[in-house]
Amino acid sequence: VEKEVDIRKRILKDYNKSEDDFLSLREYNDYLEEVEAIIYNLSNGYDVEETRQRVEQYKRENQALIMRNRARQLRYGQVLSTQLEVERVEQELRNKRALEEEQEVARSRQRQKDSIIDELVKAIVSLKYRVE
Repeated sequence: VEKEVDIRKRILKDYNKSEDDFLSLREYNDYLEEVEAIIYNLSNGYDVEETRQRVEQYKRENQALIMRNRARQLRYGQVLSTQLEVERVEQELRNKRALEEEQEVARSRQRQKDSIIDELVKAIVSLKYRVE
């Protein structure tokens, strides 16, 4: 399994086209089937030399496209990373605001309790002076 994963990573580094690179979904699916056949052959030892030659020929013929797609993937990764960081910071701010609101509600309740206690104490003192 590790061998196949390693081969898959190595092959997908160069076979990095996306659906947008094709005129039809059928062409894209054919491309994906070709990639899977290459990975299968290399993983299972079938037509290894012929498959390697096919990969090298593809790399030579598509060098510019491969580099462009690698750059695009890198940019996408950077954008995604930035978006995740922004979301993390926004979540931290939401959590901080929620905590501050909870603390304010707790302080408000405490002030209400203190006020009620003060009123009760005043009422008791007032009644005590009336009784005397």
